[in-house]
Amino acid sequence: MVRILLFSGWRHCRSILLVLVFLLLSGVSFASEDECDTSGRKVQCVIRDSTGYVLEIHRYKDGMKWGSWEKFNYNGELIEKNYYRRGERVWTFYYRDEELIKSINKNGKVKTFKGCGCV
Repeated sequence: MVRILLFSGWRHCRSILLVLVFLLLSGVSFASEDECDTSGRKVQCVIRDSTGYVLEIHRYKDGMKWGSWEKFNYNGELIEKNYYRRGERVWTFYYRDEELIKSINKNGKVKTFKGCGCV
């Protein structure tokens, strides 16, 4: 029984390893938070992939999440924006084709907007 568990565990690890090797060889880029403006109390960090595309922009104030945090797709279009105050999420907005389609407040209330094709 133990031998069967060890063998199935090895097969699972081997599968994960093969996927990671494939991703590395296929040129998939991983994001890194390498650009942070740390001057003053407010910090803004830009997360880019290895090809230079901006994927996310984060903002901090006094070491806490603060203000808007944006996520972009590979076309440079805004797809999600979160607003934080004192480290807590206040609002989340979702976009499609540069148009607001849905918002969620801190209590979880969802609102959809006309023109998005989702109502």
